[in-house]
Amino acid sequence: MKIFLIALSAAFLLGCAKQERIPVNAQKSSVQVEKKQTSPDYWLSKENWTISDPFTELDENLWNAVNREENYNNELQAYSKSQANTEDGRLSLTAERHGTGYRSGLIDTKGKVSIHYGTIEFRAKLPLGKGFFPAVWLLPAEDKPLPEIDILESIGEPEVFMVQHWSEGDELRSRYDSLNLSEPESFHTYRLEWTEEKVTWKIDGKVRFESYKNIPDEPMYLTLNLAVGGDWPGSPDSSTPFPSAFVIDYVTITQTGGKPQ
Repeated sequence: MKIFLIALSAAFLLGCAKQERIPVNAQKSSVQVEKKQTSPDYWLSKENWTISDPFTELDENLWNAVNREENYNNELQAYSKSQANTEDGRLSLTAERHGTGYRSGLIDTKGKVSIHYGTIEFRAKLPLGKGFFPAVWLLPAEDKPLPEIDILESIGEPEVFMVQHWSEGDELRSRYDSLNLSEPESFHTYRLEWTEEKVTWKIDGKVRFESYKNIPDEPMYLTLNLAVGGDWPGSPDSSTPFPSAFVIDYVTITQTGGKPQ
């Protein structure tokens, strides 16, 4: 659940200074993909593993497709399993008008697979239009709201955000950076590299943001979703194209030198 995030996002986006952005030339590393097994217990019992999902179908050993009516941050959508579909080797999380409201798609790995240090890479195309709020993010497997790592967030515009949230006492702390995509209507590759020392965000093979402080040290699960409306993106208007989809070509999760869960 993105508890705290968007309710306070306006404040932190306006008031939080960008930190530790390091313009380093980085080459995209290759991933050795291991053959998928039939049980998530295989991945949970090993320190080093790779799962690569090309979305030929929605793998129930890895993903939960979510039905949920309640919203957070004053978002307007209800999540429905029917809005998360695979076709031609791609996952589409589709937002559409439904009655007087909206419905959209969310999948996560909660209770199935979590990662404790490693990399997450995916190739995706964002929906553009007022009120869209696609995101790919990590939350603790322990089922608590923080810490949180947002690999990607966007609010229907070419600008994408890379965000880290943590708590100090009862206070939310955040660190972030952003990038304007040169070709926002195209697919782009996003990669998170998470170690004990730092978290690195890469887009299209280049380092875009790094954080060296408050690094999570616990297993976390992955969520992909397309929200509609809410405190940060605002509501759709007459120009917002429905239906629209957050399209993901593949997701690869690699745990490297982490701790068995």
